[in-house]
Amino acid sequence: MNQERIYQVLLAPHVSEKGTMLAEAHSQHVFKVASDATKSEVKMAVEELFKVKVEKVRILNSKGKTKRFGGRLGKRSDLRKASSPWYRVVILTLPVLTRLAVYFRGF
Repeated sequence: MNQERIYQVLLAPHVSEKGTMLAEAHSQHVFKVASDATKSEVKMAVEELFKVKVEKVRILNSKGKTKRFGGRLGKRSDLRKASSPWYRVVILTLPVLTRLAVYFRGF
């Protein structure tokens, strides 16, 4: 995988309460990734950028909410937040006692 693709795959760390609990308890870290990224691409990108070994990769696709628009039922588009580009969320499992300093280095 070339360097340009590595930086296109990983978009940002996904900071949330659940992600923080996973990082502390189970050595799992959550990132936003490109919508066309595969598990193998994500694994190679993280191992190359942070010099750690990744044990497991899980990718989550967010689905659009069903909402009412006036009197009609509608559906928001999938994989999109209000002010963000298209992305998926990935949960990485690292070996025990391995930490990523991504939250403090300014990803």
